[in-house]
Amino acid sequence: MSKSVFIIFLNIAFGSVALSTTTVTIGSAGDHMYFDKTYFEVKAGSRVKILFKNNSTFAEHNLVIVKPGTVQQVVDQGFAADAKKDFIVESPNIIAHTRMLEHGESQILTFKAPTTPEDYPYTCTYPTHAAGMKGVMRVLSISE
Repeated sequence: MSKSVFIIFLNIAFGSVALSTTTVTIGSAGDHMYFDKTYFEVKAGSRVKILFKNNSTFAEHNLVIVKPGTVQQVVDQGFAADAKKDFIVESPNIIAHTRMLEHGESQILTFKAPTTPEDYPYTCTYPTHAAGMKGVMRVLSISE
């Protein structure tokens, strides 16, 4: 058995797949209330690195990736949490998030992609921003 076949066998047998990191750059679209990238793809279980930049000249923004069907709940909980908590409440519905960034600030967000192939929405939880600031992280099966 060749070394590469053996490694693939081990990855399948133990449920871990050695995948490279997917790096994505996302920013707010200047002073408009939407993201400059509204879609990207990653492999299930892979490492993800997002460089998020708030390109606004006046508004604060964050980037929050959530489980499917939970955007409004996460946004509502964030609104109740207020600015002291960056409009984010720790929740099992949140896959990953940045802090609330002032205009011109950036943050690198690193996390492991979910293992279930599906569309995972992302948004900004600052009050009223979620209506326009939305996108999708599509998680693909390892075989895709």
